[in-house]
Amino acid sequence: TSLRRPLPQISAKNLACELTLTLPGDGVKVSGSFTADQPSIDADRGRGPDGRIVDGPMSAWLASQGAGTFLVESGRIEVQATLADLAGGRVEAVYVGVKHGSGNEMPREHHVSISAKELSLKEVLRHFELPGRQEITPSALLSGDATVRWEGDDSDQMKGSSEVIFDRA
Repeated sequence: TSLRRPLPQISAKNLACELTLTLPGDGVKVSGSFTADQPSIDADRGRGPDGRIVDGPMSAWLASQGAGTFLVESGRIEVQATLADLAGGRVEAVYVGVKHGSGNEMPREHHVSISAKELSLKEVLRHFELPGRQEITPSALLSGDATVRWEGDDSDQMKGSSEVIFDRA
């Protein structure tokens, strides 16, 4: 048996984790908490055809600290996390993945909720290729909430909603 990194898009300089493993009558339940030094999220880092991790041209989102909790049980995964100093602000996120039934015939349902507070608009825009981006210097703070859902492995089909607020820096 080997341990394989399930989410190559997520990384950290140091990750500390405490977990509890219980064996209820219907399977295995794993719960715990984690802290991360210098966590990062790189949306275009993934596995190549040969299984090795490859990185695309997009820049990673960097934070100074991260902390959260997780729960994995029969048919359900839930992760709650807070990232400090991500684009100069604070981000709280919740991921819930639910698989109904057994086997591979039923796709997993995914739900992500994100709440951001006082992110630097200049730092946020650094992650997007927009026409004329180099010609402007934004000075606003960005706050807001977003929720998305999708089924199976095709996250390109996600649907959701968001609310964004701009404040003076």
